[in-house]
Amino acid sequence: MKKALLSVAMAAVISLSATAVSSTVVGAVSSNLATPKITKAESVDGGVKISWNKSNGAEKYRVYYKGSKGWTRMVDTTSTSYIDKDVSSGKNYTYTVRCINSSATKFTSGYDSKGKSVKYISAPAEHTHSWQKITKETQVKVVDKEAYTYEEPIYEKHDRTICKVCGADITDNCSEHNKQHALNGEPVSYHNVWVNVQVGTKTITVPEKSHYETITEVVGRKCTVCGKVEMFSEEHTHTWQNITKETQVKVVDKEAYTYEEPIYEKQGRYICKVCGADITENTTAHNKQHALNGEPVSYKTVSVEVQVGTKTVTVPEKFHYETKTEVVGRKCTVCGKVEMFSEEHTHTWQNVTKETKVKVVDEEATVKQMQTVVCSEPTCQNDLSGYTSEQISEHMKQHALNGENAGWHTSTKTVEVPEKFHYETKTEVVGRKCTECGEIEYY
Repeated sequence: MKKALLSVAMAAVISLSATAVSSTVVGAVSSNLATPKITKAESVDGGVKISWNKSNGAEKYRVYYKGSKGWTRMVDTTSTSYIDKDVSSGKNYTYTVRCINSSATKFTSGYDSKGKSVKYISAPAEHTHSWQKITKETQVKVVDKEAYTYEEPIYEKHDRTICKVCGADITDNCSEHNKQHALNGEPVSYHNVWVNVQVGTKTITVPEKSHYETITEVVGRKCTVCGKVEMFSEEHTHTWQNITKETQVKVVDKEAYTYEEPIYEKQGRYICKVCGADITENTTAHNKQHALNGEPVSYKTVSVEVQVGTKTVTVPEKFHYETKTEVVGRKCTVCGKVEMFSEEHTHTWQNVTKETKVKVVDEEATVKQMQTVVCSEPTCQNDLSGYTSEQISEHMKQHALNGENAGWHTSTKTVEVPEKFHYETKTEVVGRKCTECGEIEYY
């Protein structure tokens, strides 16, 4: 009934200023401010409360409800919310909002022609809500062990010749080796065996091991007494707690390296029994010299180790694994919302600053001795220091016209000159915040 009476009363006013108080939302727009969007329409104690987002540059907002004859104006306000108390429990109501100028003579934005609808449910008197959480479940991938690779040796069966006398591998120098045994008066005997010889490596990839876990997120609440539902809004301020993942990281203690190892062969050498010299390369000349000296000529054959080359030995790297804890997401301790960061997430940092007012002294306070000009007339004694010569003359002339002593004298006085200063704003970088995930680091 109130809304019907309001429409009649407004119709009477429309004739005075159609643009200012039109009961419909149709009209020319003088500027293009963002159309206000009703973000929430809910039943509250005593009416329906509607809230809308602020439009930058808006001076006022005009609120409408939708009746049987279309949109009808309700109120003009500078606030971004309004409670319609002229409602009945169990009925549906539809609202829209648009911007107007401060004098309510022009529309400054468009409006949502569909509006926002809500069913008003009056709450019981003195009702205390008994809240029950509304939750949502999502499946989250959890990596138990990262994928990794390793090198696996490749072996081949090779036929090798083994000396039965000394057990050496003589595949590459069979004749020379057997000849040496013969020179030593030892038997010559060997056999063939098949052995595994590493000829290379192949890369083995072990796939990632993972499983999925159910994450329960609190998205709202419902009163078990009256059935009222409140969903957490997009403007909810989350209290974040880090979600971490532990991985095993390989740490190299000592790099792999190679070195040259000498290769020895047993060789027969002639040793002089008289002086102990190795005479293999000059046996005849050495023995001739002993004979010339009247000494006996005698030598023996011995088998000795002689280096014939080197072989490259590779010492593998030494390493161990350490546990690395990585922040992979975050969870709100209030509503349970979970946000997982991507594997490729690179922080985009933005400075966190703090502004303080700093006093800057332009000139220190001082005490100065200043010479002053003082009027000599006893009844005047004015300080004429700031006067121009013309002003002083005019002052003396006035005293003369009054029949008074027209004169002046100088004197010295102590003047305290106060400190001169100003305040400046000092901006200090105290931390940084990631614009992507919101992580904050304070210095």
